Amino acid sequence: MKSLALALTTSTLLALACGGGVVTRTDAPPPLPHGVFAVPLTCEPKGVEVFVDDAFAGLCEAYHAGLLPLTVGPHRLEFRRLGHYAEYRMIDVGDVGEPNQFKPIRLLPIPAE
Repeated sequence: MKSLALALTTSTLLALACGGGVVTRTDAPPPLPHGVFAVPLTCEPKGVEVFVDDAFAGLCEAYHAGLLPLTVGPHRLEFRRLGHYAEYRMIDVGDVGEPNQFKPIRLLPIPAE
């Protein structure tokens, strides 16, 4: 029977399977598929909804390490939160894998009447 050793530190969980040489890091995102690149993304306030090409993609803070995976090519991004003005951005993700320069999203509240 193969033994399993677990090591738990404050920020990393490593699972080592004897005989298979498998090491799994649960604190790092999985590798991205070919043709997909990670765009750094930060949003204020919390709870900002992210839409990519008019499709809901989740909440901004839900992306691991603040990285939004996007395929190569142009994309329309929309950021919304109830009680705030929406923000729209166009981004063209290059196919060379260079980090994309993307300014933080800061939604402005709609003034109360």
